[in-house]
Amino acid sequence: TTQAYRQPGSAFKPFVYLTAIEKGISPSLIIDDSPVVYENGWAPTNYEDEFRGPVTLREAFEDSINVVGVKLLERVGVRDVIRDAQKAGIKSTLRPDLSLALGTSEVTALELASAYSTIANMGTYVEPTAIIKVEDYNGKVLEQNYIVRKEVFSEDVCYTMIKLMEGVLLRGTATNAKIGRPAAGKTGTTDEFTDAWFVGFTPDLVCAVYIGNDDRKPIGNRLTGGVVAAPVWRDFMVSALKDTPVSDFTRPLNILEIPVCAKTGLLPGNNCAKSVSVAFIPGTEPTQVCYEGTGVKPEYVTEQKTTIQ
Repeated sequence: TTQAYRQPGSAFKPFVYLTAIEKGISPSLIIDDSPVVYENGWAPTNYEDEFRGPVTLREAFEDSINVVGVKLLERVGVRDVIRDAQKAGIKSTLRPDLSLALGTSEVTALELASAYSTIANMGTYVEPTAIIKVEDYNGKVLEQNYIVRKEVFSEDVCYTMIKLMEGVLLRGTATNAKIGRPAAGKTGTTDEFTDAWFVGFTPDLVCAVYIGNDDRKPIGNRLTGGVVAAPVWRDFMVSALKDTPVSDFTRPLNILEIPVCAKTGLLPGNNCAKSVSVAFIPGTEPTQVCYEGTGVKPEYVTEQKTTIQ
């Protein structure tokens, strides 16, 4: 928990998307999931070795599309993402390159749990504390630790991020983590299926699950975080919260939650096959009606004009 440094894989992506939201980028922004080769010859790939073309950030996050994550990191800036990850609670050294979006810099499970807690706490970082107080036999206090709290992100940014992370359980890579109450999280899987993660939370509790071998051997073909770690998280959380009343994440007053077309991220049109509810910081919400099924394909399909830059 505190000494084993492991690559978090896509469990690091929330900090890339958090930085994007903080910079005013909309969850409905479209980015092209297509091959890209960088100057050093690196060409990031997706889990299924396929490309979907234009996708919204919401869809890319829920389905953990690697190429979109890398392109988003390039857009918002590696240094800014490192800064936000550290503000959230990551203490380990994060290497400043684009592979950071895929979780190549090693961290501990405690760091990830702590950093996710900052999001769950609506932007308040809480220093992890194992021992609150030590008393002797007579009740004399020998040691007293005090909880350190610090506001590091706005509630609006964190709530928008939480709703994206809820979608991971509802529709994305962590449907195995559903626990019958509001919950949010993110899966992570590294190359060759060496490490599998699921880190998630309810309004009451954060839990990070890591599965891997001490000798770094792969745990098995296609044993992803969503397949092996998410069910462990689910079973633990159901037991841990059995006596805790169900509660939902508190929405900030000015956050907009509106239905959008699941494909285009625009306001639902008459021909939309499916719509989903998405949270938006005011000014980042779509204002245009979806064009799906109309035969019209606007020029902004790769960069929506409704997004605040």
